[in-house]
Amino acid sequence: MILARHVRAVAAVALLAAAGAIISPGCGKVVALPNRETVALDADDVVRIMRMAGFSDSQILNMGTDLRNQLARAGAAQVQLGDKVEAIFAVNGRYVYVATSLHGSFIYDTAAGAAPSSGSLAAPTGAAREVR
Repeated sequence: MILARHVRAVAAVALLAAAGAIISPGCGKVVALPNRETVALDADDVVRIMRMAGFSDSQILNMGTDLRNQLARAGAAQVQLGDKVEAIFAVNGRYVYVATSLHGSFIYDTAAGAAPSSGSLAAPTGAAREVR
């Protein structure tokens, strides 16, 4: 069941990226931040990173494309829900550094497709919950 949800989420993010979808009002927004390095993530990476950061499937569908595009263009982005910054994503080499308001901080290795397995900054565990 979890795999089926992951496959649906990946497919939906890929469709949104291909269609250039625009998020609907009230879903939150992704704001570019200046950075020297950029990365072009695939749909799997976007879903993994946003789930690890605590975003729900619907939030991933609504904001995943914009996050991917901002990391590819600007190299860093913040996700805002209302007045609150929920997460900040920044590229450094092959890593995406993520700081969230509810789920702590972690580093995502784009080459491995996961958070590093050792060290002090491991991926948060547990199921993703909708960030409010």
